[in-house]
Amino acid sequence: MKKILILTIFLIITSSLVAQKGNDNSSRDEINIATLSKTIKEYEKLVLKNPENPEYLMTLGYCYTLSPNLAYKSIDVLTKSVNIYALKKKDANFIDASFLLGIAYRKNYEFDKSIAIFNDIIINKEYKDYKSIDIIERELAFSKNAKIFYKSSDLLIVKSLDSLVNTEYSEHSPSYLENSNRLVFTTKKTGKLNYKKGSDGQPIEKTYVANWNNSNIDSVRPFFPNSKLKNDNANCWISSTEDYMLIYKQENIYIIKKQDNKWTDPKAFKEINSAYTESDVCMNDEQNIVIFSSDRPGGYGKLDLYMSIKDEKGRWTKPVNLGKNINTSNNENGPFLHNNKTLYFSSEGHNSMGGYDVFSSELVDNKDFSKTKNLGSPINSIGDDIFYFTTKNRHLAFFTSDRIGSKGTYDIYMIDYTDSSLVYLNIKGNAIKENNKNDDIFVETFKISNKLKEANTTTNQEGDYTVNVHRGSNYFLTVKSDGYFFESLSFSAPFNDFKEKQLPNIKLTEVILGQVNKQYSITYRDEISEINNETELFLTNLVEFLKKYPNLKIDLSSSDKINVKVTNNRIQNIVDYLKENGISDELVSTNLMNSKLANDELLVTIMDVNIHQVAFQSKIDEDYDNNVVVNTGNSENGTYTIQVAAFRNRKTAKNRFFKALNNNVAEIKCKDRLWHYTYGKYQYKSEAEDALIHIQRKGYADAFVREVQWYKDNK
Repeated sequence: MKKILILTIFLIITSSLVAQKGNDNSSRDEINIATLSKTIKEYEKLVLKNPENPEYLMTLGYCYTLSPNLAYKSIDVLTKSVNIYALKKKDANFIDASFLLGIAYRKNYEFDKSIAIFNDIIINKEYKDYKSIDIIERELAFSKNAKIFYKSSDLLIVKSLDSLVNTEYSEHSPSYLENSNRLVFTTKKTGKLNYKKGSDGQPIEKTYVANWNNSNIDSVRPFFPNSKLKNDNANCWISSTEDYMLIYKQENIYIIKKQDNKWTDPKAFKEINSAYTESDVCMNDEQNIVIFSSDRPGGYGKLDLYMSIKDEKGRWTKPVNLGKNINTSNNENGPFLHNNKTLYFSSEGHNSMGGYDVFSSELVDNKDFSKTKNLGSPINSIGDDIFYFTTKNRHLAFFTSDRIGSKGTYDIYMIDYTDSSLVYLNIKGNAIKENNKNDDIFVETFKISNKLKEANTTTNQEGDYTVNVHRGSNYFLTVKSDGYFFESLSFSAPFNDFKEKQLPNIKLTEVILGQVNKQYSITYRDEISEINNETELFLTNLVEFLKKYPNLKIDLSSSDKINVKVTNNRIQNIVDYLKENGISDELVSTNLMNSKLANDELLVTIMDVNIHQVAFQSKIDEDYDNNVVVNTGNSENGTYTIQVAAFRNRKTAKNRFFKALNNNVAEIKCKDRLWHYTYGKYQYKSEAEDALIHIQRKGYADAFVREVQWYKDNK
């Protein structure tokens, strides 16, 4: 089969484990997947004649594990082999048979028994002379992952395509052409008695196309019926316009184009090909991003995924390894980039359930990829699951698998997401305006992990809305309408058997200038002060709102019970974010509101200028009544200072004007020909704001906070 195996699988443990002790395992060394059925029949005869021969039992059991439809037979014969070896010396053969039995239990979805066997091998340390601990721990991890991800559910139906597509041979690498309702795929099927064979004894690979008619396949034929491409190639990627195609041929990637309704001869994709194997590839619709798998040196393991981007001059850049978020010490293959956003691929590493599992990762800024997510069961199985492809609207998906029930070695399976709700969760809610004029209310949903938009919709006249989101993630939802304050909430979309989730009702408050006094709350964990993705999504909406109403001010207040440094860091990080996104820090004050807040809460208050002034004066009066001492500032490399006054004529620091500040001021003459007098240096603006209140209370009404850098730039 293209790209996964070369259709000859040798028993992994013979070369890397048991063979270290010099055992004769030649019979199991030469098991060929192409002739697996014949091999099974031969060993069934041997076991029938020699029912107590543990080597025959072990080899037969191993063969059963390789056959998806016969794996259920593997447990009994391997258990018998283990028991017979246990009566003898617990040597390499005993460990070997036990190891295979652990795999057999996983192949039969008995995960706890599989885990127990691998744990026993490790705990008893009997493997040390015969096996690599890495291999045992890898199989143990597969079984643990399978226990986590495998879920029996009737909500999502995985359907094997009918016999017009799937045969006793291998079918794989599906691509669905939405414009013509056709499925392109790779197969080894043949209707001829005398056909060209590959090195595995099976027919060589070729590309076929199935015509789709009302969700049914009505015909299948060769995709290149009368060209040099008829044989010995495999589909990788085809454009939505159906005139540009990437194929796998002779261990490299080739380009073919459709000109005058005919496909050109294959041309090597030299910009990504190497002297090594490039086994699969995909592009985006714009054909300026290519992602491919290769086993070239310098990667993380075996097959790794690489990316190249076309520059402004139309040249492909040097391929870059996608990094440790994607690649592992095992194989990564079958890339598919969906809507320039989501990379689907298969890996034998990460938290695979065994063999290849399908994973997803989000592409950010055309260069970085988020942490991978296992798509879980029933898409992934105990066997190999690879070459995942989904339509633009994600209603249909196709992939390749050798799971139980496959007609051949590998079959193509389909998922119709429009008839299921395991992958998607239906979110329902209600959002209305306080005056019940429920027109033009917009609802947007973002995935918190990558801050990318997942779905958007509008409410009906009753305020009801519904959106579908991918399960297994946390989301941030915003509701907004012109002339009203936005509202937001966060929710999770777990994997469970509930088809929908009802969110709390939301009421939008009208913005009435002159009466604005709106409060939001930001929640932190522990003493963390950094802005996380959820907070950033909120601040993005806050910035958008403030730009619509530039005369409003905001105050940031936090608990007076939490560590002052943590408080200042939290506030300063938000002030910096607002400033970086076009909101002047002159519109921001700190700690004017009641500080009787929870330790993990930061209060964001939007106010009119007049309400802000009342709050400001109230804070001054409160501090005066409590005889609060002014903060003098103690940061040598402070970012902020307080300008007390500016005069055309110089005043000495000992001038009576500065007596209330104990004459503790600095003077700087600036380009504006004025002498500027400042008080203190503060690392955080919130510290400077607090000190400003006290300074104004002492009679310096025109004092204000300014960045120290301003004075350096204007000397």
